Amino acid sequence: MHAEIACSAMQNGKNVIIEKPLALTVEDAHKIISTRNETNANATVDYMMRFNPIIEVIAGWKEVRPFGKLNRIVIENYAQDEALPQDHWFWDKSLSGGILVEHGVHFFDLVNFISGSDVKEVQGWQSERDDNRVDKVFANVEYENGLLASFYHSFSRPGIFEETSIRLSYDLAQIELNGWISINGEIAALLNENTFRDLKKLPGIKISEKHLINEITDESRPEGWGDMNIDKKKGVVRSGGSEYKVDFLVKAEFKLNKNKSEIYKDSLRELMTDFISVIEGDDRIQTVSLEEGLKSLETAILAS
Repeated sequence: MHAEIACSAMQNGKNVIIEKPLALTVEDAHKIISTRNETNANATVDYMMRFNPIIEVIAGWKEVRPFGKLNRIVIENYAQDEALPQDHWFWDKSLSGGILVEHGVHFFDLVNFISGSDVKEVQGWQSERDDNRVDKVFANVEYENGLLASFYHSFSRPGIFEETSIRLSYDLAQIELNGWISINGEIAALLNENTFRDLKKLPGIKISEKHLINEITDESRPEGWGDMNIDKKKGVVRSGGSEYKVDFLVKAEFKLNKNKSEIYKDSLRELMTDFISVIEGDDRIQTVSLEEGLKSLETAILAS
């Protein structure tokens, strides 16, 4: 039904924004893309997380790589099931596609957006209740650029414990984002004067610590177990097989000056503005293409 509605709308001269996921099957997703091509309609998927100002900054780093290579992403999402009784459509895989398709595609797309890399291999696991409801799922994904990402989603806790954490590990930086609509986070990074400018693009950033390289100590191992992997005299650090010129270590917090509801609304508004601009003939490339919707769906289905 999902695909039929989207295809029918485009065949009747409409441009469409499709609620995630793009479809419940890869076959239906291809039908939607083919209809878009045949009708020349504009179509996008509601991946509004891409329009969060924090995510936009981090995604921009894949081009300039101020902190080197992105090696690891860990996403943990703990959601409530209080509003999801046993007969709710959410638990019916024929209607929802399951947790990774109905919900997880948001996060598969987020990693695609941040990393700019294609998926190489996918593994997935799930846990069932005694009544056969699948309420906990886990996926490991290897990307072509060597990035390893893990995704855990649980719909099994009281709402008071709902939380989402997103951890990004670069050669020279560690970032923690809080909330699936991320409104704040923390970063620790090794920087030089040029990459410091990239760091300061994070919204509402406040530096809590800044230390010159020759002032810092490595407390990761007991005394006498070897020196840290930094040439303090030259300001060179070795990470992931590469050498980087760094001048100081910075720890900082960043925060959007709005609440979750306001950021959600703003992100949807930006998605709509992007969508309309393409319709009106702007030369900009659609931020969320149907092909991006297909990529995240394929990963979700493989992991399921």
